[in-house]
Amino acid sequence: MPYTLSGTETIESGTVTYEECGKYLNTQDVENWKRPDQSTYQKPVGEGTPTGPADACTLQVSTSWNLKSTYDRPARDYCKRAATAESHGPTDNGRNPDGQPADQTVRWL
Repeated sequence: MPYTLSGTETIESGTVTYEECGKYLNTQDVENWKRPDQSTYQKPVGEGTPTGPADACTLQVSTSWNLKSTYDRPARDYCKRAATAESHGPTDNGRNPDGQPADQTVRWL
């Protein structure tokens, strides 16, 4: 049994053409041939009329902001620790390392 022509149609070819901001989808004309196993073969017979134009020049605007802090952190050794005489205990002479009496709260810088 031979192939039989069942009709013609225009399908997209999968390629695109641009003219300025216009996007055109290329098409091709095909003949549909019915095989003996009932499947269809599409035989290209020429170029079809491109579809379009679609706008290819759309503007995309980002609404996110990049913020930069102006805070400068102090030098690393600026504040080493806070201590009290009770937590570190007095030195041999009854005073903290900075010379303050041992019963006072002291901040070393």
